Parts: sequence; structure tokens; C-alpha cells
Amino acid sequence: MTTHSKQRNQLATCATLTCAVLMLGLSSCALKNPSSSITHTAFLSSSGAPSSSKIDRLPFQHSWRHPSMKMDRYKNIVVRPVTTRYLNTSLWTNSQSPWIPTKNAFLRDSNKLAKYWDIALKRSFSSPLCSYYLKPYANQPETLILEIALTEITFARPTPSPGAPAAIGTLINPASTPPLVAFEARVKDAATGKIVATASDLRTDRLELRNFTRAERAKANQEICLEWSEQLMQTTNRELYAKVKRSWFSSF
Repeated sequence: MTTHSKQRNQLATCATLTCAVLMLGLSSCALKNPSSSITHTAFLSSSGAPSSSKIDRLPFQHSWRHPSMKMDRYKNIVVRPVTTRYLNTSLWTNSQSPWIPTKNAFLRDSNKLAKYWDIALKRSFSSPLCSYYLKPYANQPETLILEIALTEITFARPTPSPGAPAAIGTLINPASTPPLVAFEARVKDAATGKIVATASDLRTDRLELRNFTRAERAKANQEICLEWSEQLMQTTNRELYAKVKRSWFSSF
């Protein structure tokens, strides 16, 4: 192959990649804006916290803190296992694929995601940058309890990109069903059981090309949860994180 032929092939590949990325970006514009339609489940609606409030410092669609509560008086935090009890399972068909053929398969993968997030949260809250000491039990004074519910999950259904070079792999087509995760969180005073803070968010995957395999079908959802783990930890440390930021390539 001549040098000119190689250059033409490289340019064609780059053009295809560019078009694919643009396609992803333009398709994402057609997605609904979750912040305009998010509805809380009983997990948060029963807390009595105002559902439309938002703290400017935080990147979540909803965030609230009890106005009379001084969070810096607490020393410890307990992170409860993430629950899927409030998960909207009626939308499971959005994830239907050869790897998720049934509702039970969807629930299996959703519970795996919850366990994955459990580990990520405990790792983040064990960081020395966290303002609280992570504790296994809530039997000490000045302790907070963080409870989190996964309320909506969509696992991506990828489609091959026609004409794309084989090296690119498989595209997640946001025009059909992009990966999505929604959570609700509440923070309680361990001594009184009073809810002192709440948060919720709904997020889709970053726009990118992926090699989609059976083993990695939940990777995009996991990355969303990983980012939330860090952000939730950062909310505890106002001195270091005056503004908790969302990654610039997150879709929401």
C-alpha cells in the first residue's frame, strides 16, 4: 500500500469516527431532560423534604438540607447497602436484549449494580478527604446514616454502526436506549432518626464509543455510580470542595 493510500484510509477512519461522535452528540439532544420530569418515589416523598429544592453547591438535580441542622457537628457516617426496593421495574423492557431477555434477568443485573455501588461508596467514604469517619454501626454519638435507593435503571442496547471500521467496535446508539441510572438518597441523624438531608439525580452515560460485550454490558451504569460515589463523599467536605462538580462529559 502506498503512503498516499494509507493517508486516505487514515483520513476516512478519522472522518467515520468524527461522524459517529457527532451522531451520538446530536442524538443525545433529542433525549428528554430528566430534571424536568424526575418524580420521587416513596423513599423520598415520605421524608417531607421539598422535592423541588436544589443546593447550588451540589451537582444533583435535587438536594436539600434541613435549615437548622449543622452538619459539621457530626463525626461519623454509616453507609447502608444500596437498595433496589424502590426500583421502577415496569421499564425493564427498555433494557431487553439477548443478555437481559426477562424481567428476572433485569432484576439480577440491577442487584449486581447495587452491590457494585455499595463497594464504591464505602471506598469513597473511607477516603481521608471525607469529613466523617466511616463506621460499620450507628451506635456511636454524632453519627449520620446515609441510605440510597436505585429508582431507575436502563442497561444499554447497542446497535452496530453501519459502515464503521471493525476496529471501532460497537456503538451504543442513544437514539434507541442509552444507559441510564437514577437514585434517591436520604441522610438521617442516627440518634433521633430525623432526616437531615436528601438528594436525587438521574443521569445517562457519557457520549462515547464502546466495545460492548456480555461482560461489560453494565460498565456505563457502573461509571455513573462511581462518579456519584465521589460526589456524595465530596459533599461532606466544604473546605476542599466549595463546588462539587459534575464531569463535563456527563449527559443529563
